[in-house]
Amino acid sequence: MEKKYDSVVMYESWLETARKWLPEDEVNRLMVQIMEYGFTGKIPKNENQSMNIIFEMVMPNVDSNIRRRESGKKGGRPKTTGKPNKTTEKPNLTNGLSNVNGNANVNGNANDNGNGNVPLPSVGTSACEGADRATSEAKPEWMTSMMSGESPEWMDDNEESI
Repeated sequence: MEKKYDSVVMYESWLETARKWLPEDEVNRLMVQIMEYGFTGKIPKNENQSMNIIFEMVMPNVDSNIRRRESGKKGGRPKTTGKPNKTTEKPNLTNGLSNVNGNANVNGNANDNGNGNVPLPSVGTSACEGADRATSEAKPEWMTSMMSGESPEWMDDNEESI
């Protein structure tokens, strides 16, 4: 076969694997076959199944390195001409809400579903402010009865509260 390339990338792990599973004369023959494959693309035929298996595992790496080399010949990204366009504006992600702490994570949702759940403190409030707001809002009936020590109506009188 004709020569396609004049270099091949080889890895130490290939040699270590071959030495682990093959006698030294077959290791040398396999390394030469890998180089020939990288230079010419010729796929060897071996009687030793271990050599075939190792070669089959190495082939994708050699092919990948050849593709990488070919892609590198194409060059990089084309150079830009002129100055970059500075008229591009960033989208406004705040939806008109004010942002106290400067981060874009603002939650302006109100608890309008009527289930009585106490909302968590909003972004930008301290833990104390959130606690004050949580205690000042109306609590659901079951929470009020549990806090007063009474058992809610759904709990059987024989059961102890947790």
